[in-house]
Amino acid sequence: MVSLFFCAILLLASCMLKRQQGDPDLSDDSEKTEVLTDSLGHMFRSISENALPALETETGTDSPGTIVDTKYLKRAPRDLVGKTVEITLDGFSDGAVYYRYMQTDKTLVVIWEELNLSPVMLVMKTGYSGMGEFLSQKTVWKGTVTDIAICDGTEVIVIGGGFSLRVGDEEHKTADSSSRICYGWLESEKMTVIDGETPISQFENTCKRFGAAQNAGR
Repeated sequence: MVSLFFCAILLLASCMLKRQQGDPDLSDDSEKTEVLTDSLGHMFRSISENALPALETETGTDSPGTIVDTKYLKRAPRDLVGKTVEITLDGFSDGAVYYRYMQTDKTLVVIWEELNLSPVMLVMKTGYSGMGEFLSQKTVWKGTVTDIAICDGTEVIVIGGGFSLRVGDEEHKTADSSSRICYGWLESEKMTVIDGETPISQFENTCKRFGAAQNAGR
């Protein structure tokens, strides 16, 4: 009886030690990475609708077409930062979605705008092995959110102009698995991608404004 008691004590101690050392067989389900799945339209719309007040209030009136200083823009809620998300590429209609993926650091930057709502920029670190795997993601993007910001509507219009110029350039080419950087937009819930060897400066300027620049094209 005594020996059985000591065996039970040793077994319990062993289990406790394994748990402390992170034995995968003994990990709690709560310790597993939780993945939040949502449609792109619903997720970005929710971010915009729940934006916080700006840090400062403008005292003057800017001229039409002027890009608003970041301190006067609403602030994005931070509850998604640090979370792993699966964004299905649907749920939006009126508006625009532009993005940039960089193979060097596996970072995806998405800029979304919808009529009558503040534009949103979301940055996420993906786990894709390279450009080829990213380009194969036709219906969903997955990664960990590292930053979110509320943008200015004027600069999204400027970004759209930059994309139009690139597409209008006869020398532009479609991104493929050999591309280091790609830019694209979503239309009818489908990805369109162009090679980013030459950066789209309008997009990069917005990234710099919000600290999401990664030396694109260098």
